[in-house]
Amino acid sequence: MKPPHAATEVGPALHSLGQALARPAMRAHAMDVHAVQGLSAALALGPRVVSPSLWIARVWDREHGVRPPDFADLDDANSVLASLMIVYNDVTQALGPGADAEVSFEPAFVGAGPEAVVSFCAGFRRGIGLTPEDWLPLEAEQPDWLALLESPAPDAARIVQLMQELRRYWRGRTDKLPPLKHVDLWGQVTAAFDYPEPPFPREAVDLVHRHRELLAPRFVQELDAMARDPKSMLESDSSLPIFAMVFLGVWRDTRAWRPLLALARLDEATLEQLLGDTLTETYGRALASVCDGDLTPLAELLRDESISIWTRGALFTAWTVRVMEGDAPTQPLEDLALELGQRCAARLKAPRHDTDEFEVIEHVAEVACEIDSPRLAAAVRDWYDHGLINTQAIDREGFEVECARSAEDKGKEMHERGRGYLRDVEQETGWWSTFVDEDLDGWFPPPSRTIVRTEPKIGRNDPCPCGSGRKYKKCHGAN
Repeated sequence: MKPPHAATEVGPALHSLGQALARPAMRAHAMDVHAVQGLSAALALGPRVVSPSLWIARVWDREHGVRPPDFADLDDANSVLASLMIVYNDVTQALGPGADAEVSFEPAFVGAGPEAVVSFCAGFRRGIGLTPEDWLPLEAEQPDWLALLESPAPDAARIVQLMQELRRYWRGRTDKLPPLKHVDLWGQVTAAFDYPEPPFPREAVDLVHRHRELLAPRFVQELDAMARDPKSMLESDSSLPIFAMVFLGVWRDTRAWRPLLALARLDEATLEQLLGDTLTETYGRALASVCDGDLTPLAELLRDESISIWTRGALFTAWTVRVMEGDAPTQPLEDLALELGQRCAARLKAPRHDTDEFEVIEHVAEVACEIDSPRLAAAVRDWYDHGLINTQAIDREGFEVECARSAEDKGKEMHERGRGYLRDVEQETGWWSTFVDEDLDGWFPPPSRTIVRTEPKIGRNDPCPCGSGRKYKKCHGAN
């Protein structure tokens, strides 16, 4: 077997490129040379040519594709780009459509250790992610091949062999695709989600899921822009940022954690205009879904009394969901809820009767209903005894009913009613008035007859009329 034609140039190019990608300003987010070879292999092997303008940004910023490279000057940029294209062209000569059948491909990971093989496979997967639909035939016909690339410890020799198998597979197909020079994927996304109209855009949701790797960074940018410049978002009146929040939550994308936290510092009126009902119904669970494991900033926000009461309620929801999903211990939440509840109780002092006002102490009572904490429940009972809790939020009987239920029962109900982590985009957004009659109390199919309301509409935070003592949104309104 003959080596690739550019073999004499590849060694120095790999070394030069590797040094550039390892610069302090780039190494944390850029690909390494093994990932670059993996990306190049996917591009060379796939059923269509993909323009460098669509993939080069991923070399400098493997996750987002938005960070600029660190070049000292124009000469440095030309040198690094030349090395990159030598590496890319070398792989293309060995694996691309015009490759000589006798030309072998020996990636740099051979003899370099297991981490290099893992990096190559990661780069290859990113190449697939650029045009995922193109790879669907292979995924259907040879699912085991792509599974090899997902292995936490891929075998180097098997991956080299796989490259040749993939070359034979794609060269043997007749359904070649035209070159891909431009993708208006973002245009399709904005058309579907900026100002959505019925019916629910299931095809667009599927499109987004298929292009998750390309779109997730853009969605993070949408959330960051909403936190930094809410006025512009309000003027546009676009629904896309909320869809972005939901998609990222479903994907458990921790890159959304900080931008979502930043939203909490917006004033109450602005945040309610931005998020609408999703402030109380979705925002907290989205935070829980994308949390990176560090709950310290959440605690800081909960202690900040300048943040609106409803936003703090969503923050409590985020922490509670983390605990109930089994991804956070109970005691830190218990300690903080008790601290904030006691502070609020000391400020209130006088009994509160017949009031519509909410206080942190009501949110603490909700936390006590959800988590298994006898210590917190005892404190809440004392606040009830002193008339400090607004019983329009949750009455004493309802509180006791909730506390008596087992943690297992509460967790099961949470998942059945979709009140834990975000798991399904349509479930989280299909109830919006955009898609259903906003006069209906929930997301249900269109009625077969005209409904005449004879009683006032039930508020989400009102007691449930079934008599359970629980809030409507946590009882029959959760369906």
